[in-house]
Amino acid sequence: QRRIQDVRLVYTPPKDLGKFGGDIDNWMYPRHTADFTFLRAYVGRDGRERPYHVDNVPLKTPTHLRVTTRGVKRGDLSLVIGFPGRTSRHVTTEAVSFLTETQVPMALQVLREMISRLNAWMRADADTRRKYASLEAGAQNAYKYYQMIDRGMKQFHVLETKSREQKRLLAAFPPRSAGVRNARRLLAEIAARYRGLRGYYRRLNSLIWISGWGSRSAAMAYDMVAWSIEKQKTNRMRKKQRYKDKNVHYFVRSARRFERETNLGTERALLVFFLSRNASAPKGQRLKALDVLLRWGQRRLAAVKKEARAKKIAFEAHFEALFGVAPAKTALERAVAMMLGETKLIAHGSDPASIKAAVDLRERVFKMRLPELRKLNDPLLSFAAALEGERRAIEEGPHRQITEHLATLLHPKWVAEVKRATYPDANSTVRLSYGKVLDYTSTATKREHRYITDLRGVLAKDKGRFPFNVPAFLKAAAPSANKSPFADKEIGDVPVNFTTTLDTTGGNSGSPVLDKNGDLVGLLFDGTPEAVISDWLYIAKDQRSICVDIRYALYLASLAKADALLREIGVEGR
Repeated sequence: QRRIQDVRLVYTPPKDLGKFGGDIDNWMYPRHTADFTFLRAYVGRDGRERPYHVDNVPLKTPTHLRVTTRGVKRGDLSLVIGFPGRTSRHVTTEAVSFLTETQVPMALQVLREMISRLNAWMRADADTRRKYASLEAGAQNAYKYYQMIDRGMKQFHVLETKSREQKRLLAAFPPRSAGVRNARRLLAEIAARYRGLRGYYRRLNSLIWISGWGSRSAAMAYDMVAWSIEKQKTNRMRKKQRYKDKNVHYFVRSARRFERETNLGTERALLVFFLSRNASAPKGQRLKALDVLLRWGQRRLAAVKKEARAKKIAFEAHFEALFGVAPAKTALERAVAMMLGETKLIAHGSDPASIKAAVDLRERVFKMRLPELRKLNDPLLSFAAALEGERRAIEEGPHRQITEHLATLLHPKWVAEVKRATYPDANSTVRLSYGKVLDYTSTATKREHRYITDLRGVLAKDKGRFPFNVPAFLKAAAPSANKSPFADKEIGDVPVNFTTTLDTTGGNSGSPVLDKNGDLVGLLFDGTPEAVISDWLYIAKDQRSICVDIRYALYLASLAKADALLREIGVEGR
């Protein structure tokens, strides 16, 4: 394999087309999305990989995929080569039971409440609406995903199917044989691991939400603490992809934009929301970091009251002067307000000098080791350190029974010795899948949809605003689209997306779709609602992968007068 270090953007469609349909159309069909980008790889003049340099030249390879404008027809063979992430088709009923009874219901409940609160805050405040619209959209998308899992698991009886399969596998062994004893022992050990997981999953789930995308302030501080530890390891020894060298720039750059993308009022509300959800958790599921924060809040509040008495001023006025907000009624709300009001990692107000000081401090903190970071005695960093320590203790303690013992020992033994699977689960390694271009029938509405969508369908969805906004140049070109060299004669229009029975999952997005000749006809980018459960069960009759027809990509490039690019690709646009 070659690692190309200089990759440049050549052409991308307007956002209105590249994200046409947005989260509303995500996982849906008929689809009309131009989800593609043309990139060019560059190397040194000697043909070797090197970072960007003005003297670099386009990469030349002895072979490459040919792009064809022949297009696809119903029943055509289609192939896809890509790197599917993870599937769980060979798991036992215990894994499916945990998913359907614990993991999915918990996710739906959190997301439902989060979306409701975000919408209320966004309706009440324009700044929140502008800065948190993307978070709300992401939460809506995740909620939709888990809803489809919940519905699909029930609709296709996945748990019952896995249970029947498991019984059949056990029945295939001779009674009282070593094989059946081994299989039952494996099932018992796997079941024990999932019983253990249920005992701490609510706490781990809360940690993941708070240190992830639930609260931007807590997530930023968490990254600072985690990175202060992870950067002491070699890149290979870092287990989480987020802290690999190639990905560090994502959270460092995000921290630079913090003030532009957040406001303290919403940050306080989000953090209180996620922490209060855990506050009522039973013993063993309550966050230790929550108690750390509450104890700090109690001490800090006592100090503030003492200062107010010494200065002979009202406590409420002194609190608001220190932390920028009036004291709330609950201990948790007060602790969060004091923590976010006192931290120097966040600018308080819109003063450019204050913002610059906070940005500069964040840059310095990302370069610190954990002992240096602790010396800052910043309340937000102290809270993040408690979160990180608690999460690490779980992940390196009891959760290793899942991530290591179950995933790398018990489960592989089950697959190899009992199930004897004909193919392994996806694991981000290269895979080839084959299928057919076929129409799609929604199992929810029973409506049948043609295997291919067209430019007329794009125009029919136009509402003049994102995510259904058709640019003027495309509206102007549409009446003569059927005369384009990229039009499909059978449908009399430029094709946009098409559906296939290709077996794919997350990680396949952007994978090349080939025809029977091995020529490029499209790019895979999504799936229908039925495809959501393909990680556990593949149902060729119902689920479809959704692909961008390469002719749509070429057509848009031709409208942008990218003739030289089209010739380089090997087609003529006019």
